[in-house]
Amino acid sequence: MLLRAANTAIVLFGLMTSAFAFAVPPKIRRVCLDRINMTANLYWTPSSDTCSTFLRYQIWGRDDVNGVFITLGSKTAISTGTATVSLPNLKRWQFFIVAHYGCNPADSLISDTLFVDDSEPVPMDLDSVSIDRVTQKVIAGWKRNPSSDLQGYYLYKVGGSNQIIADTNATSFTFRTLNEKTSGNRISISAYDSCFQAGLISAYHEPVLLSIQDSTYCLKRFSLQFSAYVGWPVARYEVYLKTPQSLNYSKFTSVPGSGPLSFNLILPYRNQTYQCYVRAYNVNGTISSSSNIIMLMFDSLPSHSVSYIRKVSQINDNLLISSIYDNPNGEIQSGTLEYSLNGSTWNFLKKSVTTSFNATISNNPAQKHYFRLVLKDQCASSIISSNVSNNIVLNKTPGNIENVYWNNYSIWLGGVDQYYVVSGPYNMNVSTWNTIDQYSTVPASYTLPASFPKQNCLCILAVEKGPNPLGYQDSSYSNIICPYEINDLYIPNAFTPNADGKNEAFKPNAPNLNPATSMLIIYNRWGSVVFKGNTLLGWDGSDTQTAVCPAGVYAYTLDAVSLNGSRKLIQGTVHLIR
Repeated sequence: MLLRAANTAIVLFGLMTSAFAFAVPPKIRRVCLDRINMTANLYWTPSSDTCSTFLRYQIWGRDDVNGVFITLGSKTAISTGTATVSLPNLKRWQFFIVAHYGCNPADSLISDTLFVDDSEPVPMDLDSVSIDRVTQKVIAGWKRNPSSDLQGYYLYKVGGSNQIIADTNATSFTFRTLNEKTSGNRISISAYDSCFQAGLISAYHEPVLLSIQDSTYCLKRFSLQFSAYVGWPVARYEVYLKTPQSLNYSKFTSVPGSGPLSFNLILPYRNQTYQCYVRAYNVNGTISSSSNIIMLMFDSLPSHSVSYIRKVSQINDNLLISSIYDNPNGEIQSGTLEYSLNGSTWNFLKKSVTTSFNATISNNPAQKHYFRLVLKDQCASSIISSNVSNNIVLNKTPGNIENVYWNNYSIWLGGVDQYYVVSGPYNMNVSTWNTIDQYSTVPASYTLPASFPKQNCLCILAVEKGPNPLGYQDSSYSNIICPYEINDLYIPNAFTPNADGKNEAFKPNAPNLNPATSMLIIYNRWGSVVFKGNTLLGWDGSDTQTAVCPAGVYAYTLDAVSLNGSRKLIQGTVHLIR
């Protein structure tokens, strides 16, 4: 059967029973075209059957509004509301559906006519793609597409291919899986209709990405950079900052849309977190887009770092200072040893990047020194000082050769356990000397025992209680004193070898001089040696050939050796009187 028009069919099937007159005809909702398979997918609201004699739906179509309808297919279930029919071509086909019943051979209900949907929604664009300040997720927004058959929107992530990452019928969408801290969040959109035909994909939009380019710890300065907004022309970028003391963001600076897209930010305080983001404004001033939020903070270096003077001890004429510090995070730049002679004015001694190091300083004549270890951070700023330690100085009591005194050693973490008075020959290692006395606290003075050998020297050894909290137990030696070293040396300036029994020889003398080992040399006025021998003999006025030397002035050198082995070289003149 061929029909010229749908209303012709209505006339042909117009005779109905009174019951069938109240049945509802099918209504075509949409016809979707599948260009690839050359088919049409029809969707309709099913008819009703008042006499329970439904036979079939018959699908009619034509590809020319002036042409005739032809039968393209049928369905036998009254509840059916969809069918796919093949098309001989891809023209703009027009369809209607006839529902046939058996109440009367002529009983039929005819639907309305509908053209195939072969046009997609109009192209559209995003308003903006931004980073939501609360959720810090990528969010896109747009205006409703004006197409009459609008079903929804596809959102794409643009890369090597356009990947659909969202399907929505709203006018905004939050992307929960995109990383707002990385580049490449390029979002496009297209609308689709009830046949799921999508319109053209829009140009992509990409939000501003804010990042730290560089930081200068010592200046508390961050150098930040951000990418350009992509999607519409930018008039300006505004930088917003929230301080720890503020609940809201405030404008920090503005950057022209033409760039450069960077700025510097100096934080006034350490250990406080600042939040920063950038907002792009389009040239019309009606749309903006926010970047991700950056957290900014400079932390202070730890104040609990160990800075410690382990010991100050005298070795020969020098003081040896041993120090340690820790640097677990590599944030300590160096340790600097400083010394002072009064405990208040400090001088540089040694700098080291090694966490355990020693230094020496001359201490002759012996005097009290103070030492401390100062740690410096990456900015060369002093951040922590150690304990202040001083050496032990052993002194003679004026006017009393057998009495000495010394000061406290300061400071060990464990404190001083004992002060030992040790004694031994001058030219021997002090560590081999013998203890002759010990004290838990420093006495006002110390008197040498009567048995003290005049050839010996003495010093003080302080020993720390230990181990201390850092695991060390150290010791410290004072300077060395030889009580009976050469002092009160008597050297006559004339003598008279005339056999009267008085002042017959030139003999330098001192209570602690060892005459057997002290060497005396006499020179005449031409520099020739006329005598060489020990002071036990002295010079009797004769030369090396036992000839009598004439009266006059003679030069001498005295290599004076004390009973404890210490030495002094003394030069002078003596007058030989005949």
